[in-house]
Amino acid sequence: MTEAILTEFEYFGHLEMRVSRELAGMRDWKLRSMSCDGFIPEDVHLVGRRCRISGSVWMAFGQERQKYWSFALHLGTARPREQIDWPASLPAENLTGWLSLDFTTKFMKVNPLAARVDGEPGKLHR
Repeated sequence: MTEAILTEFEYFGHLEMRVSRELAGMRDWKLRSMSCDGFIPEDVHLVGRRCRISGSVWMAFGQERQKYWSFALHLGTARPREQIDWPASLPAENLTGWLSLDFTTKFMKVNPLAARVDGEPGKLHR
């Protein structure tokens, strides 16, 4: 069986939908009314042994308004952009804990390495 290839462009489209599904499953009604409407990856940062992509993301609040936020995607081990394993960096549907939102600074942090099985606090999925 051949493993599907996922490009960076496709990854961010999938991540947009995954973020929206994660928000829809939150307990807080304010979060459930939000959705992600597109990532604009801008910079790759290789810091020490870590890799991070930053940029902008459109966040929708209900059906009527959108806000421009910043985001950082933490990808673990530093490597050139063309060597990133995009499929492995997309949080599975049964994982949570990988998404953080700061409403004051309008900042989203996506850290797939912090993902854990939903309903199992503290148990990281690696």
